[in-house]
Amino acid sequence: MRTVFFVDDEPLIAQGLSSIMDWERHGLRPIGHAGDGVQALERLGGQGADLLITDIMMPRMNGLELIGELKRRYPNMRFIVLSGYEEFEYVKVGIRLGIENYILKPINIEELEATIRRIGEVWEREEISRVRQEEDRRVLRSNVLARWAEGAIERDELVQRAELLHIPTDCAAYRVDVLRLLHGGEELDGASGFGGESGEARAGAEGGGRGGARPEAEPGIGGAARAGAGGGGHEGARPEAEPGIGGAARAGAGGGGREGARPEPGRLAEACEALLAAAEPGAAAICFADADGDLVCIRCRRAAEPPRADASGAPQPEDPLAEAARQLGRLAGAAVWLAGGGASPDIVGVHACCAQAKEQFRRLLPAGGRRLWITGPDTEPGSMPASSRSWEEALLGGPPEAAGLLPRREPMNAAVRIMVEAAREAGGPAEPDYAELYAPLQRIFTLERLREHVREFLRHGTRGSAADPAAGADGHAHSVHVAFLLEQIRDHYAEELSLKTLSQRLDLHPNYLGQLFQQETGSNFSEALNRRRIERATALLLHTDRRTAEIGAEVGYLDNSYFYRQFKKYTGVSPTELRQMYGS
Repeated sequence: MRTVFFVDDEPLIAQGLSSIMDWERHGLRPIGHAGDGVQALERLGGQGADLLITDIMMPRMNGLELIGELKRRYPNMRFIVLSGYEEFEYVKVGIRLGIENYILKPINIEELEATIRRIGEVWEREEISRVRQEEDRRVLRSNVLARWAEGAIERDELVQRAELLHIPTDCAAYRVDVLRLLHGGEELDGASGFGGESGEARAGAEGGGRGGARPEAEPGIGGAARAGAGGGGHEGARPEAEPGIGGAARAGAGGGGREGARPEPGRLAEACEALLAAAEPGAAAICFADADGDLVCIRCRRAAEPPRADASGAPQPEDPLAEAARQLGRLAGAAVWLAGGGASPDIVGVHACCAQAKEQFRRLLPAGGRRLWITGPDTEPGSMPASSRSWEEALLGGPPEAAGLLPRREPMNAAVRIMVEAAREAGGPAEPDYAELYAPLQRIFTLERLREHVREFLRHGTRGSAADPAAGADGHAHSVHVAFLLEQIRDHYAEELSLKTLSQRLDLHPNYLGQLFQQETGSNFSEALNRRRIERATALLLHTDRRTAEIGAEVGYLDNSYFYRQFKKYTGVSPTELRQMYGS
């Protein structure tokens, strides 16, 4: 709520102005009054006010002198002048000073209210403009930071944009780390990956392998907090006050990681910056959410020596970012994976460091109920089962040996084998190409979540693999027109398909046909067509050795670069990366 201050040398007027109308109805809160300009300056002190209503003729300092002084101190303050008939020459000076209105005494309440409303409209327009400017700056900042981390911006442009966005370009080192939130109850409930962890591991050991994730003690987080973190736990499990984390982030964080209650990544990035600013005063930290929803943290250091890290390149547990990661995990109701990417002496080298951090997410798979995983570029996984059958048994609930970090490729390949075999036994195609088998694997970041996915597929996925393509998600048949579109997508996905051409065959308006498809299937026509093409391309990548460009053309993408973009959009990885991860 904005503030209003009154100045008049007649005490009854100065005091009575606060009750002359319902100021709060106009979004204003009276904060005081004064009898002349000198007293007004003393009482306003360093705070100022949004609106000043003042008489002109007053002892010691008149209203115009007061307005001139306040405009120098508070350029955005607005003014209404109260005057008598004989003071018009003063009023003309006030108009030149930029007053909103002058109101003759005795005060006309309706005119005063109309003036207040006009000022409110001006404030509203200014606020909208300010919000738009801030949003434009945020969009520009996010775009520049994303391109910086991806290596998609030239040095000259980067330096120019960095100056505009107040990003230091002359630092001795740029330390890059990436935080990934591992949402889901399995990361918080102490469930183990391979038949249960030891008490020592549950107490905080992060280790497991050669140069592996470091042991991590969690101060202030006991078993009670583990049982109830993020909502629903007992009183002792509530997170402590988080310095620098705004109310909006806190308001969105309750509920312990339930889908609807997660703070959005941009808010978490702001919170991370605030936590690091509080922990390292004077040090520049830049945090932002990338296209994967990960938080990229770039710390710009003036000193030449690199930050503390272990032999694997991972940050140490006492690093301020590790503590920030703990707090963000509590805020979001999730476990956190902190992947160190190392440091670069040059602003352009940030891309390589970011790639090193992201590679850990593609290479490793956490197993167990830890709250904080810390890895580096050279972190190695722990001991592994001896055979592929052991991996399959582990995914289905067998009790092989315990481990902390696993190599991602082996359990993922085992999951694919289990699901493909189950689909074939259920009468599905020899080369399954439905999205529920492969695409979700790109969004699975823990062994427990992978086990859940495989079990869910075995319970429900195979039943849907041979389902009638004309059946809706609720099991009811689609209308004739939508069933025709689905048939075209299923059997003619590689051809030129569009609502415009297909609607002519059905003698329907394309807009109506598109709305009908959206209502019955829950997605638009182009999304469904792209999904079908990507599903078929996935099967060809995994079950043949044909070139990716050839596969793209076969499923309907004549432009190879467009095929790559669409494939990554729907699966989270490039065709080459998918083949490396899951190819036999």
